[in-house]
Amino acid sequence: MSSSMFNFRQNKGNAPRPQEAEEIDFTAPWIREHYKDDAFIIVERGFANENGDGIIIPIQWATGPVMLKGIIDTATANLDFELGVTVPLFGYTKLTALKGNLRMGVVGTYDIGAGSGMVTLFHKGRDVWLDVSYKSVFARVDRSSYIVSLPKEAADAQQDFNTSRPPKLQYRL
Repeated sequence: MSSSMFNFRQNKGNAPRPQEAEEIDFTAPWIREHYKDDAFIIVERGFANENGDGIIIPIQWATGPVMLKGIIDTATANLDFELGVTVPLFGYTKLTALKGNLRMGVVGTYDIGAGSGMVTLFHKGRDVWLDVSYKSVFARVDRSSYIVSLPKEAADAQQDFNTSRPPKLQYRL
């Protein structure tokens, strides 16, 4: 392989998501179009929930040093996540737990001395999003990030799955 194959142009996170049922092609042009240099996601094969009427989907998502990991139950829209950060020399540190229902949105706050912030998990249709707000003496971050799309069957089964964003702090944990 030539080393030029790995010299992809920087996309700065504006890469389009693959379309549903799109064939993944690991050739250089496909990777250039879909590659996001600042994030990764691992979505494992789901397994049946306790009632057998939905799927529990394990997810790990990261951007820079921030990592979100947990599960979503597609039948109930309940979720159980943990948000943490990896700091050089100190390793992984848990910032907050996010438990609740995706339909209402779930908010968690954290204060780690060097800074404080709030995270919100919410949905827009079938898409799960994460809002991160962080403030410290060094930097301020306000960012929304797409995480994953839920299976179509799960979103269709939820008649009251609205597409509005929850008000900040209404569902504070």
